[in-house]
Amino acid sequence: MKKENKHVINSSEESLMNRRYALWGGGTKLGIAILLALLTGIGSQVATAQTNKPELPTLSLTGEGDGWKTTVYPDGRIWVPRRGTNGERTLIVPVYIKNCWRSTADYEAFPIYSFKFKVQFDSTALEYMGVEKNGPTRGSIMNPTPCLARDFEFTSHVARDTTYQAAIAGPLENRLRGKRVLISAISSKPLPQTGDVTTSCEQRPFEELVYLKFRVIANPASNPVSARTPLIITNDTLFYNDFQVGHELPFPNDPAPSRFAGLGGSDNYFLDQFNQEQIRDPLRPSRPGMIWVEVTDEIPRLSFTNVADRRFRIADSVDNTNNAQWFIVNPITIDSGSTVDIQNGYSTREIDVINATSGSRLTDLVIQSDSKWLRFQSFRKGGGGGTEIDPFPTPVREGFVPMLDKGILGTTLGITPQADPTTLMRDLNLRIICDPEQIMNPTPNPRGEYSGIYVGYLTFESPSIDVSPVRLKVTFIIFRQPFEPAEFDENDEWKRGFDACTKPSGGMRLEVRNSNNPIERTYIVFGVGARATNEVDTLFGETVYLNPLNSFGARWYPKNAAGEEIYANGLGDLFDYTFETVQGPCGGSEGPKSSSRDIRDIYSDETIMYLCKFNAGSALNYPVVVSWDTDFFSPDAELFIRDTLNGSRFNVNMREATGIGGTRRSFTIRDADINAFIIEYTLPKVAQFPVIKKGWNLLSLPVNPSSSYYKDIFKNGLNIPFTFAQNIYQNTETDLRPGVGYFVKYADEVDRTIAGARIRAINEASYQTRVYDGWNTVGSLSYYTSTENLSIAPLTGATTLPSLEGDVYQYVTDRGYQAVSEIVPGLGYWIKVRGTGYYELSLGKAGGVNFATLRDAVTSASTPVVVRDNDGREASLFISENAAVEARNVFELPPLPPNNLFDVRFSNQSYVEDVANPMIKLQGATFPLTLSINNPSRNYTIVDPISGETLGAVRAGMMNVVKIEGARSNAVRLMGGEFETANLTVNVAPNPVNVTSTVDVTIPAAGMVNVSVYNAVGELVQTIYNGSKNAGPFTFDLNAAALAPGRYIVKVMTNGSVATTPVTVVR
Repeated sequence: MKKENKHVINSSEESLMNRRYALWGGGTKLGIAILLALLTGIGSQVATAQTNKPELPTLSLTGEGDGWKTTVYPDGRIWVPRRGTNGERTLIVPVYIKNCWRSTADYEAFPIYSFKFKVQFDSTALEYMGVEKNGPTRGSIMNPTPCLARDFEFTSHVARDTTYQAAIAGPLENRLRGKRVLISAISSKPLPQTGDVTTSCEQRPFEELVYLKFRVIANPASNPVSARTPLIITNDTLFYNDFQVGHELPFPNDPAPSRFAGLGGSDNYFLDQFNQEQIRDPLRPSRPGMIWVEVTDEIPRLSFTNVADRRFRIADSVDNTNNAQWFIVNPITIDSGSTVDIQNGYSTREIDVINATSGSRLTDLVIQSDSKWLRFQSFRKGGGGGTEIDPFPTPVREGFVPMLDKGILGTTLGITPQADPTTLMRDLNLRIICDPEQIMNPTPNPRGEYSGIYVGYLTFESPSIDVSPVRLKVTFIIFRQPFEPAEFDENDEWKRGFDACTKPSGGMRLEVRNSNNPIERTYIVFGVGARATNEVDTLFGETVYLNPLNSFGARWYPKNAAGEEIYANGLGDLFDYTFETVQGPCGGSEGPKSSSRDIRDIYSDETIMYLCKFNAGSALNYPVVVSWDTDFFSPDAELFIRDTLNGSRFNVNMREATGIGGTRRSFTIRDADINAFIIEYTLPKVAQFPVIKKGWNLLSLPVNPSSSYYKDIFKNGLNIPFTFAQNIYQNTETDLRPGVGYFVKYADEVDRTIAGARIRAINEASYQTRVYDGWNTVGSLSYYTSTENLSIAPLTGATTLPSLEGDVYQYVTDRGYQAVSEIVPGLGYWIKVRGTGYYELSLGKAGGVNFATLRDAVTSASTPVVVRDNDGREASLFISENAAVEARNVFELPPLPPNNLFDVRFSNQSYVEDVANPMIKLQGATFPLTLSINNPSRNYTIVDPISGETLGAVRAGMMNVVKIEGARSNAVRLMGGEFETANLTVNVAPNPVNVTSTVDVTIPAAGMVNVSVYNAVGELVQTIYNGSKNAGPFTFDLNAAALAPGRYIVKVMTNGSVATTPVTVVR
């Protein structure tokens, strides 16, 4: 850079130099200008020119020009522990800058393309490691915060420096331990300004220019002097370009630079009343450009509890893990925890995040969740004194905590450089949030089954703690709800007057109260659910008591098949739900909790017996009153309350017991020798549909309803249901039958429940369902059962036995056909039969099919092809590239679904193909679509089978995603080898044809080609194609809409050769 008159360092361009001096033209001209201004009344303009003069950048280690950044250094110092058990201790120190250096209307400022400064440090305390461009703090999306000089290239040079602490007149022994690191930076881009460039420099913040990394080597025990040491920036080597701050003037006639020009920070020197220089904090004298580092023997340790008795801890550590592994003691559930957010539908648990080491400061704590359903947020409790931190007040999966101070702030240790006291910092209040929507929505389950035990981890990492990372295990249980009362009420009459704040979300609840003064109450819940047992069912919220019932209370005591009580102390209730403690729709007063829960199997065909034992607290506390609300009872269910002596002392219909207001009933036990009762529960004949989606669904009857009319069964369905049998879709049935599968279309409103008799078996005697040669849609039982329990029985007098051919399929909305191994109540299925007979399905093994092992073996050894269309619908196919597929019939797909529903398959009508040039047929797919082919063993060219146009390429050994904008027909071919064209061939698929199909032709040599359709007597009824073609495979569209049902012949003629194939048109 060019210097002129030792006044200013500017751009080397003469024009800029001239522009800079144009205002003054030298000291004499400046004086004349001011005189003229005063004489002509324009002095204010000169003053304005002075106030908009650019200011040189200011460097600071404290983050402020006159003080310190309290959010980073609340007491104006850096606290760091010595090297601990977890290895080396590193320290990241930001160098802050305020840069307002810019050209104005009156001044031209040179762009800063390079800068240089030095930082002094105690070599017995710290060891310089290098420059970092990303700091420990995190932005809004948890990315490391980049520094202002991120586009600069840095070099560092470390050397001895005996001027260390000269600014504070440090003793000689301290100076001799001094080192300095000289930081030089250069870039092709100018250094950006800080803050909002439209505001004044006084309003702009300091920002991180760069970060310096040190290794902490101080040992407070053996060398206490090195444990309290300053870092110092001096301006004797502070350069911007080749302008030296503190030694040169930015502009002519500027005042001489001060001793600490270009430096910011805290200066705690002052003059007393005798004009003598004093220091407000003599232990830590400070000048601009300095910050003190305190190295302590106290190493922060992360904890989540202050409770000594482990029985009462919310979170506890895993033994023998050195406090690196923690867990939430009691599972968080969808209906339990410290708080239940009814409006948002998630459960929470509140814990403290604690720095457990007094006299230490934990810094740069990063918290991360490993599960989408697991989030957290900070919150303020209020009261208690001290400063509460709230770094992430909205729910997040990643969060950053600048510090957790313990016993420094608010004590004599934590005074500021100006000797002012500080305020103690409280522990971090952390609310753990478990959101079931994040489990249910991203991964739709065709059964709607989301209940389960989910485990996630919160990971806590910090460079300052003794053990890092620390993991906190969170167990989240989504309870499987009891079905009462909605399950058995297809008209939803149970919802009348329903209040979610005062009534539980599932099951039937009893209140048991004594006559003590004051009265004591407890609540117990019972009901039925899918796959519940007589034993403890965690997914239904059941748990086991460890202690006997020695005081007032009531518990369920289930029995085994031998009539013995399974749990000596009874069942507890994990729900422990407080309905009215949640702010919002439920007010704020304490509400009822359940102390015991007993849920049994919904598919029980016998009366269920629930044994309750209670303790009144004393014989003087009788009578005991048991009460309930019949609104929670399932319609048509029978419930009785009786004694344990087969009802010899009392046996009361619970619907007809003593009324106590509205739908509430009660029974009073007056005899003090009675301490137990039994509830007899006889289930109604009702079932629940599986999850029905908007669009087309393949369904069946999960029960035999009293009305078989389709509108009474599929009340919200939009069509007369379709079935498939005798090679044709049919929608002529308005009276529906168990054992048959039906295609039903829905809008937003879907069906949920249906009442009727349970279907325990389908056979010739019960719910007779005839199946025909070829594909048939069939139904389910009222119970889950394996496809191994499916078979075909012969017709009476049949001479040949029918058999199952291939796999069993369901139709999944927007996913197409999927092979299954389990028959789910309420869903419909496809089976292929050879011959004619009766469909049989039972709960006992009947020699059916289960090709799961074969399916897995073939598909896992094949190359997957995932087809995804523009509406997000997708299906998977598999190419067996290295082996021929055995048992091809297992992989054959059912006929194309009706009404142009989404379907993807190979031209061989299966989802597995082993040829080198497979063709993919598409129905109901929207373009553009993508083909994802992962790691194929051969290269493929994707072509349009009609035009031969190349649509994309697939490379072997790679993950390929090919986007196809469109095709002339709903088909694409993957060309992976030479196509065999030795013979003229023709094939029609699908066949039979309803409306449209495709004709696949292989032409051995170029020439004229004619493809036509003839009826049974040889008359030409349609010409599909007549023209020239080269040798190779081609596909043509067959439109059968104008053809009458019946059998036809498709004939191909070329070069004197003829090939034919039969085709059947059905309606």
